[in-house]
Amino acid sequence: FMFSLGNTQIIHVNEPDTVREITTCTSLDLGKPEYQHKERGALLGQGILTSNGAAWAHQRKILAPELYMEKVKGMMNMITESTITLINSWKGRIEAAGGLAEIKIDQEGAWCFAWPGN
Repeated sequence: FMFSLGNTQIIHVNEPDTVREITTCTSLDLGKPEYQHKERGALLGQGILTSNGAAWAHQRKILAPELYMEKVKGMMNMITESTITLINSWKGRIEAAGGLAEIKIDQEGAWCFAWPGN
């Protein structure tokens, strides 16, 4: 289905076969919308989620082997443990602050994920 956010037209596709057909079609260069980079650039950086064209293709080529199902299955315990640790940390901060706390994701990301530049 299609919808608008202001003057931006958005098409939402959630049928796996249709998504596969759209993403494997080489005649289309849909790219990522400009608003995504402008509005979420500080959070997402210039990685695979926001890049287009050759930069996206290069990042996808590097990232794809890490997302093969068997490799991801082998990391599930680590992912679960890390997520629980982070959530418990946030819960503790929220409780200590009386039920409402300001959590700055860029600072948390630097600590949790060792993002470069933070």
